[in-house]
Order: sequence, then structure tokens, then C-alpha cells
Amino acid sequence: MTDTTEPRLRHVACLDARGLHRMAYWEWGAADSARVVVCVHGLSRQGRDFDTLARDLAADGCRVVCPDVVGRGRSDWLADPMGYAVPQYVADMVTLLARLDVPQVDWIGTSMGGLIGLGVASLGFAPPSGARPAGDHHGHRARRAALLAHQHPGERPGGLGRSGRGRFHQDPSRQDLR
Repeated sequence: MTDTTEPRLRHVACLDARGLHRMAYWEWGAADSARVVVCVHGLSRQGRDFDTLARDLAADGCRVVCPDVVGRGRSDWLADPMGYAVPQYVADMVTLLARLDVPQVDWIGTSMGGLIGLGVASLGFAPPSGARPAGDHHGHRARRAALLAHQHPGERPGGLGRSGRGRFHQDPSRQDLR
């Protein structure tokens, strides 16, 4: 029986513009479980944020996979800082889903993890029919998705607020962002 109280650290090699990087992921529960839940964190977080949820889901018989998005947690950093963008994160998750080799997943994404989930879902998870291995007659599908956003106190919608959190590319001359 698999120990569901502690995660197993795994890695998958992912392609980026300058070569390969390793993406770490934490796996809970039985590797052969029919129900797989993928939990993807927000911008400045890591896969271990889901420890409590993952432990509970694993105890209920789920296989739970919580990746550290590239540049966070135990994952490698990219050689090119311009590579930190949603298309790279989506590509990494597609690689992870291929590694998991499951027909469907439940996706839990918080903030950026939800956006990544939408990107992955827009691809339909299925490679072109000619690219499928022999005998593979199913595409990967998200069975369910929970896409969660959190707004900090004092923040305005869109993440631009007085708290200083969620600020990315603001023009200080714009009065409407203060």
C-alpha cells in the first residue's frame, strides 16, 4: 500500500527555447489510481501549497500531482528570463500530462494555475492522431476543473491595487492605477 501521508518528489524534463529544464512535481497516493487530480499553484507559490488537500484526496484514493512551475520550488530556473510566460507553463504541463499517461484528470488551479489550466484545456490534451502511440485511442481530457482566484484585501479587480501585491507592468504615470 502506498503511503499517502508524505509526497514523492519526481521530475520531468521539459523543453524551452534554450534547451531542457527539469520541472519538479510532488505525487501523492497510488500511482495506479484511476482518479488523478493535478493541482497547480499561483504566481509566487509552489506545489507544496497543496499538501493538506493532497493528503486528504490521496486518503480518499486519488493520485494527486502538484507541480512546481518552472522557476519555483524544486524546479529548475530558465536560462532565458523572457521564457517565464503562460505558453511555456502550458507546454510544461502538457509534458507532465504525457508523463502521467492517464486518459483524464481533475484540475485544480489557483490564480496563475487556473490560467495554465485554461491554456492546457484549450489544447484539448490530445496530440494529432498520427502522433499517438500505437494502441492509444483516447485523448487526454479534463474531467473537471476548479479554477480559483484570490483577491487580497485592498486590491482592485485585475490584481492592481494598493496592497502592492499583483503588480506587474504598471505605468507610474497612470493615475487610475494608484
